Amino acid sequence: MSEYKSIKGISIQEVSADIPTGNAFEGQVWYNTTTNKLRVRKSDPGSWSTGGLKNDNYISGMAAGTNTATIAAFGGVPPSGGTATELYDGTSWTTANAGNNGRQFMGGGGTSTSALAFGGWNPYRSQTESWNGTNWTNVNSLNTARLYLGGCGSSNTNDLASGGSIFTASPAYQGWTESWNGTNWTSVNNNVLGPDSWGISKGTMQGTNTAAIIFGGDIPPSQSNQSQIWDGTCWTTNPVSMSNSHNETCSGGTNTSALIMGGGPPPAGSTNVTSWNGTTFSSAASKSDVGAQLGGAGASNVNGICFGGTTPTQTNTEEFSSFDGNTSFSIG
Repeated sequence: MSEYKSIKGISIQEVSADIPTGNAFEGQVWYNTTTNKLRVRKSDPGSWSTGGLKNDNYISGMAAGTNTATIAAFGGVPPSGGTATELYDGTSWTTANAGNNGRQFMGGGGTSTSALAFGGWNPYRSQTESWNGTNWTNVNSLNTARLYLGGCGSSNTNDLASGGSIFTASPAYQGWTESWNGTNWTSVNNNVLGPDSWGISKGTMQGTNTAAIIFGGDIPPSQSNQSQIWDGTCWTTNPVSMSNSHNETCSGGTNTSALIMGGGPPPAGSTNVTSWNGTTFSSAASKSDVGAQLGGAGASNVNGICFGGTTPTQTNTEEFSSFDGNTSFSIG
C-alpha cells in the first residue's frame, strides 16, 4: 500500500485545531489531537433547490443581501426598466416601496436593509439611490453615466462601481471606477482587461470600496473567464482563471468567498456556476434554470440565491447550499 507522504509529498500533521478553509488542499489529511479524529479536506459542489416566485419580472436590476434576506430592485422588461422593489425572507418575496428612477443594466451593493443602486439605462443613467430598509432616497450621482457596470458594497456607505458602457465612447466598454463614501462618488483607477485596453463590461462584483473583485464580463467577441482584484487603490489581474466564462451574470458573497451564477449572452444564457474561495476557482453544481441578466445574492460560496433573468423573462428563484465549498469531515 502506498504511503500518504509518497502520494501527497507531505506527512500527516498533528494539529490541535482543524486547518482553516483555504489553507489546505483538497485531499489533505491531518490528525486533530483535540477531537482525536483523522480529518480530510473535501470539496462539495453543492446543490440547488426551488425558492419562492417573485411578484415582478426581473432583468438586470440591483440585488444584494443573503439567501434569507435579499433585496431585488429596479430592472424589468426592456427597454426602460422599472422601479419595483421586493424583499426575500428565505421563503417568499414581498413587495416593498419602489425606487425613484426606472432603469436596468445597473450596479448596486449592500444588504436588504442598507443598499445602494447606481447607473443603468435607459437612457444612460448616473443617478444614485440609497435604501434604508424602508425607502429609496436620491443621493449624489455617479461622475460618469453608463450601463452594464459592476457594483458592490457591504452597506449604503462603502460602495464601488466599475466598468460599463457608453456606446458612443471608443472603445465602447470602459474601466471607469468610482468609490462611494456615503456622500460622494470619487473617480479612482480604472480596471483594464481585454484587447486594446477595453475595460470590463457586463461583469459582476463582490466586496467593498477598499477590497473587491470583479468577475467575468465581455472581452469581445466572447465572454471572459478572468477576474480582477481591487485593493482600495489599484486593480490587479487575478492570475487564476475562472472554471467557467461568465457575462451578464450575477454573484453573491464577499471578495474572498463568492458564487458566480449563470449568465451568458441572451437569449441562450447558461446554467454554469463558479465558486471562489479567495485563492482558487472551482465549478459548483449547475443551476436548473437557464438564464442571463439575472439577480443574485449570498453571504459566501456555500449559500446563495439566484432569480429572474431572460429566456424567457422569469420570476423563478433558486437557492444554493453546500456544507462548505472547501472544508473537512471526520473519517475516523
